Amino acid sequence: MNKSESENTFDLDKFITNDQGLKTSKLFKFYQSLDAQKETNSNIPALSDDYDGQKKQLAELKNHLKNIFTKWDSICNSTEYDKNKCSEYLKYWLYGKIAEKKLKFFRIRDLNDNLKELITEKPSIINKDDCTRNFMKCAPIEVLHNKKILYDFLEYYIYLNDEWSKIEENVKGEYCKYIAHIFKLYHKLQEEDRQWGLLQRYENELKLFTTTFKKKNALSSLKSKCNIDNLLIKPFKDVKTTDTLEENNFRGLATPSRYDNDFTKIESEYVHFLIK
Repeated sequence: MNKSESENTFDLDKFITNDQGLKTSKLFKFYQSLDAQKETNSNIPALSDDYDGQKKQLAELKNHLKNIFTKWDSICNSTEYDKNKCSEYLKYWLYGKIAEKKLKFFRIRDLNDNLKELITEKPSIINKDDCTRNFMKCAPIEVLHNKKILYDFLEYYIYLNDEWSKIEENVKGEYCKYIAHIFKLYHKLQEEDRQWGLLQRYENELKLFTTTFKKKNALSSLKSKCNIDNLLIKPFKDVKTTDTLEENNFRGLATPSRYDNDFTKIESEYVHFLIK
């Protein structure tokens, strides 16, 4: 298997699940603290007309959120977490749960209404706009999944920058594959947002990504860690806005084929909801 094939078969979910280093990051620990609020003996009775099990999954997630908000003060006020990021972390954690459960559009809408009710009980702590703004227009679960992947990477990259000198050389190679994989995904989502006009669904995450790697010394620091393809980072040197990316730079880039299939599905689902 050559280098290109190896990069294209990078298993992101397996990497995140098995990597021990990322599990010590603040983001991962926060997600764990939210996961811990799930009821272990949740006895939700069988629901009528629940032919696909979605009603039960929705009820379980609502109960999970209720438990989180009950203990929100102790979770968010922990000295280990940045209070300003609590609501963001919650939002992306929820994106992950929705994608994991494969909730359908109307279930997500129901969940969003439930979330708004819970937020009104914590106005001094929860940033309502962070949690609910643009939530509904991101209904396709593949979109939510990709938004979480990008955001999580940017948080994990903070950890990697801080801990890089302590990481063993053989492990660094896997992190470099992870970084290259995410940069390819970034370019793919950038093109999809621009060409398909999907209401700029990834706008916030793409802007945050661009801002992160246009900071002074960000690219030189990255290159010192990983021998990443120059085509992947060139736009962050030249681009003034995300709309002026040099399209020809990306035609030769290898992108995971499963993302092509996902985006076809996203477009189909998006059109489906528009015409209903």
